[in-house]
Amino acid sequence: MPSSRQPPVSNRSGHRMPRPTPTAAPGWRGRPRRLLGGVLAAAVLAAAVAFGIQPTSAAGSTAELAGDRPAPDANPAGVRPARNDAAAAQGSAQRAGGPGQAGANPAGAAAAAVFDSLRVQGNRLVDTCGNPFLVRGAETFLGLGIDVNGSRLRVVQEMVSTGVNAVRLIPNVRQLSLSEIEQFLIAAEAAKVVVFLTPNGGRSWFGRSDVKTMLNRHKKWLIIDAYGEAPYDDRNRWQNDVVNAIREVRSFGYTVPLVVLSNQYGRDLPALLQRGAAIEAADPLHNTVLGWQAYWGTNGWYQGVYGMSLTEGVRRSAQQSFPIQIGIDHFADPGIPMDYQAAMTAAQQNRVGWLWWDWYNPFGRTDNLTQDGTAARLTDVGRQVINTHAAGIRATAVKACGS
Repeated sequence: MPSSRQPPVSNRSGHRMPRPTPTAAPGWRGRPRRLLGGVLAAAVLAAAVAFGIQPTSAAGSTAELAGDRPAPDANPAGVRPARNDAAAAQGSAQRAGGPGQAGANPAGAAAAAVFDSLRVQGNRLVDTCGNPFLVRGAETFLGLGIDVNGSRLRVVQEMVSTGVNAVRLIPNVRQLSLSEIEQFLIAAEAAKVVVFLTPNGGRSWFGRSDVKTMLNRHKKWLIIDAYGEAPYDDRNRWQNDVVNAIREVRSFGYTVPLVVLSNQYGRDLPALLQRGAAIEAADPLHNTVLGWQAYWGTNGWYQGVYGMSLTEGVRRSAQQSFPIQIGIDHFADPGIPMDYQAAMTAAQQNRVGWLWWDWYNPFGRTDNLTQDGTAARLTDVGRQVINTHAAGIRATAVKACGS
């Protein structure tokens, strides 16, 4: 997901330095890197880029998590074996209590609703029937000039027609009406697609009574992005900001899963590994997904800083007691590609959920899956990610039951 600023890049002397916030539309993946959130609304689309949630006020976050998919061909060395999904589903269906749970599943009642929303169970996200749900999808801004032939709803309809089982929608809540945003949710639900929702305009939007009433109608398919990419590198500050964001959203009365992204523009995986359990425990419902933007380029900078390879990071993510979901894209930083195929393959082998940044941004096309917002005109990368890769969306996405 986008952030308010780009992560550090090198200057001519080889020192890493923060990239200034762009002043143009949701360009360059708007991302400087995807910190969803509020910065956007203030100055022209520029803010779009600033997907960045102002950690102290704007909401932005990632979400993005584990779900169900074919069992890995083999257990990579040092990786905890994947659990038995059937057993996990049965256990979750019979367990009472927990956020959103409606009651026990009678013996033999296949696909009966167990929860009234998705929920976190151990290091998995499970759907309303108690089945493990492995996220496979894409993200997009809505508003700010992003549409298909003048229709913003069409952007969502085209996305969900590709076989994704989840999308992250980032509507500009200062520009779009609540009724239009609800139409986006309805379109996703019609295709049995889970929505990660990030209001581009601030986390306080979730506290409005009319917003809460509307979102409650769609809670079976909803995950709330509570905190986006932190536009700084300070783990203590980050943990405090994230915990406060979780508590704020819970104070509004939401019981659906929340997502919070990591330190350092979401790239700091060790911060999640070291502090994720404490953050999960800070959620009174223990219903939070941790997000790692795995935008580690092939130049090896992040690998050197954090002491592990990209694929090892995916494996480590799968071994935690809490869920970690990853973000994938084409370019990790301007001009520095990410080995997204390796990330997709590792995610499939280790049963880690992911969202791709992004579906369509006419102001910054480097990571786009589509040329014009439609499923009929995918980019070369889009065809691979969606249609042809063995770990791509068509091959691995399994829809939530939605009962």
